[in-house]
Amino acid sequence: MNNSLSYSHLVDRIKDAGVRPSNVRVHILKYLEEHSHPTAEQIYTALRETMPTLSLASVYNTATALAEAGLIRVLGMNGAGVHYDCNTHQHAHFQCELCGKIFDMDMPGIDCPGLEGFNVKKMDLRFWGVCPHCDALAQAATGLYFGESEEDEKQ
Repeated sequence: MNNSLSYSHLVDRIKDAGVRPSNVRVHILKYLEEHSHPTAEQIYTALRETMPTLSLASVYNTATALAEAGLIRVLGMNGAGVHYDCNTHQHAHFQCELCGKIFDMDMPGIDCPGLEGFNVKKMDLRFWGVCPHCDALAQAATGLYFGESEEDEKQ
């Protein structure tokens, strides 16, 4: 097991955030650290075999507690339900409209004219489109890149 994902390390992270650690909270946080942007249903399905008393309501309640403590982010992705992200550093998200996968995108710094004097606490920047993998599949199947028309190809 990766040292950063050890049970005791996760317990300490949860305690440091002011939340009482429980077996469910530790296992859900561990799952979030190991999987990119899962839904509550995905977490529940993955953990219920090893945690037979786990309920979907417990997953939602735990995710809410972890989010309120600042340990995870809650992402309401356009039409894809709620996803969870353990990367709490400032970053954007890109969601592929074909495969549904969500990608983290670095944001080295955004200059937003008009925000001078505002005390911005959070920012949520999302992009939607087609990921490189799906674009390559579309190109291989059609000979066109996604979004490119036959007219564009002729030019």
